[in-house]
Amino acid sequence: DVPALSLHKTFFVFGTRIHFPHAKIMQPQRQMALHIIRALKGRRHVILESPTGTGKSSAILCSVLAWRRSEERRFRREHRSSDRPPEKPPRIYYCTRTHSQVAQMVKSLRATPYRPQMAVLGSRERLCINSTVKTSGGGGTSMLCRSRVSATEKFRKHAIKHPSATYDDACPEQYSQYDDANFTAEDVGDDASDTHNDGDGEEIARLRRPKAPTCSY
Repeated sequence: DVPALSLHKTFFVFGTRIHFPHAKIMQPQRQMALHIIRALKGRRHVILESPTGTGKSSAILCSVLAWRRSEERRFRREHRSSDRPPEKPPRIYYCTRTHSQVAQMVKSLRATPYRPQMAVLGSRERLCINSTVKTSGGGGTSMLCRSRVSATEKFRKHAIKHPSATYDDACPEQYSQYDDANFTAEDVGDDASDTHNDGDGEEIARLRRPKAPTCSY
């Protein structure tokens, strides 16, 4: 989190301290924070609706992240007072209808004093960085992407036993001969199914251009 939290406006909702990025907190934002915190503490669902321009993004992000921080502190206190292993803090999923809304969410998050670990998820058509695959169109992007991912994985397993082998991404089909059945878990290690998304949130506004340094898939 940003160190100078005291520079941000703060208020309490049901004992949860919420740091806010703006000097003035609008009434709709306070109302949203109240309902969000109450629902989270009670482990219940909440459906909220508010007009454009009422600061929904800031209210949602700050309220949820403030609650998460309080839960994380509670877990640490309980761990110190007992022999139980510490619980992992809750994982938050922020879903949007369009990619432009993802970009707006990331912008709003950066304006808050909270700095959680974050990964932006999207479709292959949006996140692909291979210019040849991206221009295939007609649903071909997903098919070609899966082909390259499959071929790369098969060759990676093959290369464990043949370190001198080289891989050409321009022609992944030639590696289909490397059948997964020929290898065991011991051959490939624990990371054989690693699908970690290294997508940087800063790139979400430029997903159509191949700027990301590493393939997300």
